[in-house]
Amino acid sequence: MPAEVVGILRENATYGEKETLNLLKANLPKEYCVYVESPIRNKRDIRYPDFIVLTNYGVIVLEVKDWVQVERADPHGGTIRTRQGETRHEQNPVSKAREFAIALSQELNERRYNGRPGEPIPWSYAAVLINLPSSVITQLREPWGENFVFGRGDLDNTDLLKNRLKQTFPVERMRSLIRQELDFVRATIFPVVEIQTPTRPPFILDQEQEKLVAEPTRIEISTVSNTSVANQVNFFDEPTQPVEPEEKAPDSFDEELIRNTAVRLVRGVAGSGKTLVLTQRARYLAALYPEWNIAVISFNDELVKNLKACLKGIRNIKTYTFHKLCSTLLGSDWRNPTSPEGWIESHLKDYPAIKDLTSAFLAQELTWIRDIGLDSRESYLQAERRGRGKQVRLTQEARMALFDLREAYYAYLRQQGIPDWADVPYILLEKLDQKAVDFQPFDMVLVDEAQDFAPSWIKVIKRLIKPQEGMIFMADDPTQSIYRYFSWREKGIPVVGRTHRLRVPYRNTYEIYQLAFEMVRSDELLQQSIGNEGQLIDADFSPETMRHGPRPLLQKFNSTEDELAFIRSRIEGLLQNGCDPNQIAVLNRRNRGLSNLQASMRSLNVNVNTYHAYKGLEFDYVFLCDVHETFQNLSDDQEISEERRLLYMAMTRARQQLFLVYQGQLPKPIKDISKYMDMI
Repeated sequence: MPAEVVGILRENATYGEKETLNLLKANLPKEYCVYVESPIRNKRDIRYPDFIVLTNYGVIVLEVKDWVQVERADPHGGTIRTRQGETRHEQNPVSKAREFAIALSQELNERRYNGRPGEPIPWSYAAVLINLPSSVITQLREPWGENFVFGRGDLDNTDLLKNRLKQTFPVERMRSLIRQELDFVRATIFPVVEIQTPTRPPFILDQEQEKLVAEPTRIEISTVSNTSVANQVNFFDEPTQPVEPEEKAPDSFDEELIRNTAVRLVRGVAGSGKTLVLTQRARYLAALYPEWNIAVISFNDELVKNLKACLKGIRNIKTYTFHKLCSTLLGSDWRNPTSPEGWIESHLKDYPAIKDLTSAFLAQELTWIRDIGLDSRESYLQAERRGRGKQVRLTQEARMALFDLREAYYAYLRQQGIPDWADVPYILLEKLDQKAVDFQPFDMVLVDEAQDFAPSWIKVIKRLIKPQEGMIFMADDPTQSIYRYFSWREKGIPVVGRTHRLRVPYRNTYEIYQLAFEMVRSDELLQQSIGNEGQLIDADFSPETMRHGPRPLLQKFNSTEDELAFIRSRIEGLLQNGCDPNQIAVLNRRNRGLSNLQASMRSLNVNVNTYHAYKGLEFDYVFLCDVHETFQNLSDDQEISEERRLLYMAMTRARQQLFLVYQGQLPKPIKDISKYMDMI
């Protein structure tokens, strides 16, 4: 595998710089990392060396010159002749590389990892003159240093290149670097990989995450086929996988999106750093392109609050929930929407063919019809309805009745002059078609928790980016699709070959993640809903590599009062031991009872809300209350699958310790995995 490359060459990079980068990437092995034009800061200014190569024995700064002819040279510099026939005197590029390397060494010493004493990081330098013949390179080594002048021939071969890099180091300075030192150097060279939080010690993204943060926005392309998605350009380094035969040809806008827009999906298990990668990607691009207009969008209010805090002060990034974005753009045309469940509850008796179905189920079906854009009875009757499970098969008679119910509901909405929540994207799309929305198109939209986004939402996002230049970066985890799930093919975004998977659950201890993963591991309906986009992500977790902590605790109580008293007692103990109350979350399964729980915990200043509310967030200690209310009155496979995903999501909010408390009977899906908990 080729070397990792972090960073992007500027648009006006020289031929020599581009060619040097290609050769370094092709001929250095994967354990080497090449940083492109990364800033080196000192007290007076910021310098940008062409390349910094990180190895397991030190760092090398490379200065590249695009010179085509050198007339004379001395230790201080040389006289060069340009392509236009002019001559000028230039500084010795080896000396310049050495200046950069010294500045980097000083920065490393000033930022010594965690303030601990230790050996300095070995450093070296060299100049690369890719256009000069080998005979000239040999002559230049005499005034500028035998080991510090590289030509094309030094970069053309893997073994030769590795040896030449090593030869730039004095023997006495070379040593092997441990992982902690390598991470420290990465965070110094590319600071965006170091995450600073007010509640946790600083930590550093791993190399897979770093690569995603810094990957190029797009590559140069010469031709793009219009005939098939399978022939479309892949904007990223991963090979494009074959597209299944049933993949529909995109509409004209989607073809333009594929041709001209960079699309990236980061799919990861809970706690694998998807949100961190997304926020750091936004930071990186905002700094690299200060003229860009960037949006970060998610569904959950609490998560968006957290995203806003992480990105605070970056003037060219705006952060929204999806519906807040819609309301902002619609302005005075915004009307507060309603949901269908209450109306259905009061009118279901008029539809005997579906009277045995719950109002929650029917509301979900009406929302699905609108989300996916099935506006006619015929299109709904003919639609394939995946993901409903074996126990609920809607007959044609039931579908007819359900569509009658839908038409009556929408007649009621028109009469009242109010929209349904599922109407909001279409209202905005209509205003965009009418050019009645004044907005600045986004250069980049980053979508967190993208599994929660409906096809109609994605249509809005595609309309809000620059058609010729805009980019979309998304993070999702189908295992946490607790609101809705649509395949990316249904959403109209080409992700085949543009998906990167993060498999390591860094957030949780082994004991917590083992329990949570068992909740969804055998969920056949979840796997079916993912369909042709790939298997359920296999988490890379093992007792040898993950942090360890107490096993999740499961405890039964006779009354709500006893349950609340236990939670208070545990929390008081944690607070007495110095735990930050902001790192404790008490989550209730349903809204009912939440006010009582909030009142009981108010004096403790901890976080109290429903399971749903803290999706995407994390805490050191998590209490899941009333788990006896999970899986309550559920017989439909789809609803059971959704409840499994909800519990998986809630469990994986905990970093250090997880508590589950209940009354009465323990639901069977939880009882089935009780061997992974300590029960009292």
